[in-house]
Amino acid sequence: RKIPLVIHNGLHDLMFLLTHCHNASLPESFEDTKKIIRGYFPVVCDTKVLATEYSDAIIKTGKTYLEELFNTTCGVNGDTLSLKVPPVVNQDGKSQGQAHEAAWDAYMTGCVFNALCNRILESKNRPHHDLTLERLLHDSSHSLLREWVGMNMIYMHVSLYTIDLESSSGLAGLHDPLSRGLSIDTTFYVSGITKSVSTRDIFQALAYGNESEDEAIRLLEYEILWVDDTSFFAGARIITTNDVTTT
Repeated sequence: RKIPLVIHNGLHDLMFLLTHCHNASLPESFEDTKKIIRGYFPVVCDTKVLATEYSDAIIKTGKTYLEELFNTTCGVNGDTLSLKVPPVVNQDGKSQGQAHEAAWDAYMTGCVFNALCNRILESKNRPHHDLTLERLLHDSSHSLLREWVGMNMIYMHVSLYTIDLESSSGLAGLHDPLSRGLSIDTTFYVSGITKSVSTRDIFQALAYGNESEDEAIRLLEYEILWVDDTSFFAGARIITTNDVTTT
């Protein structure tokens, strides 16, 4: 069986492992780097991608950093949809770990992965009543794992792209999909603005249109990614009523 490596926003951690345990220098080609990662870790699941692109609307629209996901999905916030997990405490028997401590982050990542996968299974399990998380991971088809939990898709910090470890060879980023359902045809680079312009200002400007455009604008959702103080990327996608994203 191929045991999955579960990470949360762990691209830099994988690069660290490669430079310290494989070779101090990474390949010039990003696609070659992906091949090395897959050689060591054939199955990678990123809970950041799982939360932002494959989960339900409650998770997608909430905060998706690790500690908040753990609090939301694992019962700390008292959510009735949360999954209860075994408590873990420090050696004093009282205090718990803190975010950004390696052992505690690993524990939270495992718990979040379990909770998010179970939420996905609950929403999709009507025609697959006997499909458990273990069977999903070890007995399901490759395509189902890709479709349901984003296997081998990795979040890339401060980027419009989601890294696909299974992408074909070619120019870096050429075969990596834009994240969150964005399309290259509706994503634009804007530069030369004044430093006083804020993200809120941009969203307000994008929300304005003439009377004939109002209905179309209401169906659009925008993603803003700052490059520096005077430039940013703006991407648009159409949101449908059943929470399916199309471009």
